[in-house]
Amino acid sequence: CSSRRRTLSARVKMSSDWVKSFSDIAGYAKNAAQQASTMMAGSELERKLAEATSNEPWGASSTMLQEISRATFAYDDFKTVMLFVWRSAQNQGALWRVTYKTLNMLDYILRHGSERVIEDAKDHLREIKKLQKFEYVDPDGKDQGVNVREKARQLVEMLTSEEALNAERDKARATRNKYGGVSAAEMSGGGGGGGVDCEAWEEGHEENREEVRAAPRRAAGECGGGGGGEGEEGP
Repeated sequence: CSSRRRTLSARVKMSSDWVKSFSDIAGYAKNAAQQASTMMAGSELERKLAEATSNEPWGASSTMLQEISRATFAYDDFKTVMLFVWRSAQNQGALWRVTYKTLNMLDYILRHGSERVIEDAKDHLREIKKLQKFEYVDPDGKDQGVNVREKARQLVEMLTSEEALNAERDKARATRNKYGGVSAAEMSGGGGGGGVDCEAWEEGHEENREEVRAAPRRAAGECGGGGGGEGEEGP
């Protein structure tokens, strides 16, 4: 009887592992197909978003995050960015990197982007809170879900404290001005900010530290200018 139970337990575990592996493969395939479609047919902004949140084991460059952040000051681009964020944040399991990099991108644009990003993130606070329970253990037994859970916790903490959020945005603005200068557009009250936010980027992307330090500093006039038309004024 005991032997039968052990055999049954082993079969159940094998079946569970097979289902999990199949689910992971299906998730990989779906994500790869979506990314390929976006890279082929999407707009330039959509291609940047797909690249910044890919399932590859490296983070988005600081330059790319700056460009995405500046895009949030243009109304149509803002909608594109945020729709992409909430869709990508729904990835589960083996696609934990996509979810984690999406949350990192959200963290960046909360600090550097349009204030509309803050309003939209607060409207989706429940979805971010759910990610504090994200679970995924890789085939080597490593808990990769902890990366998503911790980043979600940090975002919830920042979004539920007006003081902390304002302090982070002030810090980002000061760093941006220090490294990128102030453009003519910003001086006149228009367009988004530029520059490389070394401090904020290095905190969460240790592996990209050398890339960030080596990145060329853009001229003030080159870094300014968010979006045209219906765009919101930059910081």
